[in-house]
Amino acid sequence: MAVSPLSGRASATSDAFQQLQSQQARRTADQAEQAAQELRRRAAGAQRVADQANENARSLQVQSDQADGAAEVARRGLAGQEVFSRTADHLAGVYDRVVEATRDSAGASTVVVTTGSASTPGTLVDTTA
Repeated sequence: MAVSPLSGRASATSDAFQQLQSQQARRTADQAEQAAQELRRRAAGAQRVADQANENARSLQVQSDQADGAAEVARRGLAGQEVFSRTADHLAGVYDRVVEATRDSAGASTVVVTTGSASTPGTLVDTTA
């Protein structure tokens, strides 16, 4: 069977076309692989940034909790100071009343009653008999 020159050319053209399609498919696959590698690289970088942001957020949360604790300690300290100040003022007032009562009695032996039913609290009771 004889091959006509036309059919030989068609076959050669067909082979060349298939080879060209294969090369183009390889180029397309290579470009897609390069794009995928670039996207993986960018995704890894974004993941590192996200991991660092999460670590920073955890660190800030710990610092916030510590600041809350410090604020609570400060509030308790302030409350303690206020109680101490009121107690000191009250004791100073009691001391002043005792000093005044002692001065007023001019040396007489007196007792300051602060509780009990013998008399009203704070009343001077003369014990010289």
